[in-house]
Amino acid sequence: MKRLFLFSVMILMLFPLMSNALVVGVNADVHFDYDGLIANDFHIEGTVYSGSGIVPTVTKIIVFGDPGTGNWVVSQYCLIPDGPNRWKFYADFKTDGYIVWCQWIHFGIMFDVDAYNVIADLIGWWTLDGMALLEEPGQYKQAPITGFNVFGEGPQKIYRITNNTNMPVVIKAVDMAVTNEPVPLEGMFTTGLGRVGEQSPMYPYLVWKRVPGLPMILHPGQIFEVPLIQMGIIMEPGTHLQIRGDQSMEGTKDPIIVNDKSVH
Repeated sequence: MKRLFLFSVMILMLFPLMSNALVVGVNADVHFDYDGLIANDFHIEGTVYSGSGIVPTVTKIIVFGDPGTGNWVVSQYCLIPDGPNRWKFYADFKTDGYIVWCQWIHFGIMFDVDAYNVIADLIGWWTLDGMALLEEPGQYKQAPITGFNVFGEGPQKIYRITNNTNMPVVIKAVDMAVTNEPVPLEGMFTTGLGRVGEQSPMYPYLVWKRVPGLPMILHPGQIFEVPLIQMGIIMEPGTHLQIRGDQSMEGTKDPIIVNDKSVH
């Protein structure tokens, strides 16, 4: 049976109204599809940036799992300085039960930062009793999670996906929407997020636009960029750029149609 990973991500970026504060985050479904194996923890780590000496803070963090996987909690979390304007973050989501083939967890982390819309070096993997599941000695069975960056000024802003994992990742689809109100982390899980080009049934202010040129395979270290103006998106102060995507491991069949599932 094929081993299938699905990573679905919603990126939320708040552009400032009265201050330099920005909210940047990742909100994800991660499926466990190692047939015959089990896990009870998911580890996620990456890098966030914040300017002007302002230390990032976590504004919210959530996790829950597929029914039958037990009670999920944030077992540990830390944020460590890693250079000028740069911090590494680490989080572990643990259950008092086990997750098995074809089950999933959902987690979300939001940071308050200054000036940067970046979550870089993003990687994650499953563990069992603290021991990472291995492809081979020393190589973790990573999930196909990619980091991102939104950079540039005014209409020149660009959205960049970066693959920092140890595997080729298939970027199946990416959708973008601009709103005056954020969708809450818990709401990112619902099927009411809506289809491309249609008003969301749960959030009437949410209408998605599909990024062209996908699907594509993003190999380790590669990037994919989309100018926001190509999507007809020009950010205004106080607006939120929300991005959902569908990613999986190379060589597996398409697990879902992006619009028929909660994609975060």
